[in-house]
Amino acid sequence: MKLFTSLTASAAFAQAQDFPGFGGSLADLLAQLNIENQLDLGIGATAGNDANVNGTEGEFDPVTGERYLIANNPDPTTPFTNNCDPNSPLANTTAEKCNPCVFDPSVCNGSPQSCSATQDGSADGIPRGINDNGTPGDTSDDWWEYICDCTNHVDEEHKTDSVSDTWAGPDCQCPRCEPYDTSLNPPSGDVAACLKEDPATDPCLVLASDSVNYPNIDADYSEPGNTETCSEIPGTNDYTCPCNDGFYGFDCNSEYPCGSSSDGVPTSVCNMGEGDNVDVGGLGETCDCGDCSTVPDNQNISQNMWGGPNCNETICQRDPPASCVNGSEYNDHSGATAQCTCVCDINYSGADCSTDDCSSTTCLNGGTPDFRSVQGQCNCNCPTGFTGARCETATNTPTGTGCWKCDAMTYVQCATEGSFQTCSEDQSNGDNGVCFVEYREQNQKLTQLCTGCKDAKSCDNLKRQNFVPGFEAGNTAPFMRMRNQCKPDYRLQVARRRYGNTQSVCRQCFSMCSNADAESAKTCFGGLGNKDVFTGAATDADKIGAAQWIRYYKTIVGGPASSSSPWNGRDGGSTDKLLRNGDIENNEAIVLGIPLHVAAGHTNSQNVVNSPLNHIFRGYTKQALSDLIDNTFQDGNYVVGNNDDSNPLYWALADSTDFFWSNDLIRDQGVYAAADDSDDVFSSNGYDPTEPCELDYGAGQYCDRS
Repeated sequence: MKLFTSLTASAAFAQAQDFPGFGGSLADLLAQLNIENQLDLGIGATAGNDANVNGTEGEFDPVTGERYLIANNPDPTTPFTNNCDPNSPLANTTAEKCNPCVFDPSVCNGSPQSCSATQDGSADGIPRGINDNGTPGDTSDDWWEYICDCTNHVDEEHKTDSVSDTWAGPDCQCPRCEPYDTSLNPPSGDVAACLKEDPATDPCLVLASDSVNYPNIDADYSEPGNTETCSEIPGTNDYTCPCNDGFYGFDCNSEYPCGSSSDGVPTSVCNMGEGDNVDVGGLGETCDCGDCSTVPDNQNISQNMWGGPNCNETICQRDPPASCVNGSEYNDHSGATAQCTCVCDINYSGADCSTDDCSSTTCLNGGTPDFRSVQGQCNCNCPTGFTGARCETATNTPTGTGCWKCDAMTYVQCATEGSFQTCSEDQSNGDNGVCFVEYREQNQKLTQLCTGCKDAKSCDNLKRQNFVPGFEAGNTAPFMRMRNQCKPDYRLQVARRRYGNTQSVCRQCFSMCSNADAESAKTCFGGLGNKDVFTGAATDADKIGAAQWIRYYKTIVGGPASSSSPWNGRDGGSTDKLLRNGDIENNEAIVLGIPLHVAAGHTNSQNVVNSPLNHIFRGYTKQALSDLIDNTFQDGNYVVGNNDDSNPLYWALADSTDFFWSNDLIRDQGVYAAADDSDDVFSSNGYDPTEPCELDYGAGQYCDRS
């Protein structure tokens, strides 16, 4: 095999074209060689590749909580002025970095169109920057500098008539009857700056204080039930004041119900629609607003936007939906006719918001549906020890001091000639992190089994060589699978005229373990390593007797044992003798596996392990396994005793699947180790226990041999 060391990328690629079986691109070559950094091959970054050659890790944005690129290194004492300071020649003035009117939809009380954060008012002008509030280095009290023009606010109730009006506040946050407290210093865009229940600021009380011009406003707070005077007119920035009996109009200076002696003229009583005075001075005195068709919004926006006796009731007030269970009512004025619709909460849908879009999200490992903060992302609230969108990742993977180490041609040789290897804690040997296994077969026969300590990155690099770039587990195309280095399926390991003798080399990584005692050693490869047994004086029988052995079910490999297919070497052939029909007393047909760090204590877990449709087995001592086979289930269809709920589980290697050799076993071990043996552990890890083959092929995947 040619090595591509000390070559330029072009030279390496040129040599690759001559390598047997290689027909890919340069990217395929890099992946095949596990080269992640193109600079290692002399492929340097060039201009025009969207590279920020002088960018740093970025500055913290106090509004969005994100980091953004800056043009030069920040000054520790003034962390923001280097990127949004209008006086800095190196300032980053792009809108998405320094203009909150562009990237923050909450500015100006939800009206970015009213916002200006640049000196010239343009989107990409020189930024006003960030006010550090006199505390450089402390971002907790900083704020963006921007100005709101409330005269063009999207909400009429916060839209001022002129720029000189101050009642809406600097962020257009205050309603008409609760004006802004002008005595506050910036930043004062919070609703707490809106004055409430203060007679001195109530617009109607301000008018009433002028008793000469406004003598008829009912401003007596001492009357029962009179808790406010100013009332906002919905959908407008207007307000009305309570009048003494017999007086009407905005300022209570008219004796006519419509506020004017003339009929058919716009009046605030009818939300600026036309009204007619009825029975003036009589008991039935009122202002008839008609059908509200003359209200400006009904003419200009939606014909039935406002209705009711005084044309001030919204469509949702007049005709609410029957139900809006997971949302809020919304006055929809987008069409010619207004409608009251439901605006659904995040991740709910349907006309009445009754459809839970997260109902199909399965939270694993005891997680519960929660955190509906982003539409389309249904996350889970995870218990301690797990993380991920579905709580699928264990935060504490199993740890230990070492791995079982062997270089053998049989499982028994691995058990008798191997030893427990303590991985170097300081990485002095570059072997600390994970346990590694390499499994070589040719024509359905084991030729080499290697295990031991390995650096995690190195192990992952070796594991990625199992399959050619672009191959995904589950791909059954023979031309793809035969190009793989790892061919675990015994159907691919027969002598073929086209491919000749077929060798399979598969590698996997799993968690380190401890050999402190018999129980902890069960978490090592094959349950091997108990320091109390594996001593210099131990015999081969002692070592074999201390291991956790697996016996394959008769129907699992290459079809039924009676099959004449060359898959299994025919009846009594090599495969049967190795895995199913050998003499256990002669150490035949027993194998070792990788620990799951859990036992099958739950009924669903037992059903999965009892099935011949996957390669997960219970581990037994040789004597216990022999007794079960001889005395309990002589047909060998499956091996299970009456009291083996606590027996540790192992992944077997022979005849396993592409999914197994590509799967993240360390992640799975973390999930299983964090659970209790009595838990439904496979369901918690995303598998369907009614489909046992998913453990071989992946959750929800097609099972090729089921």
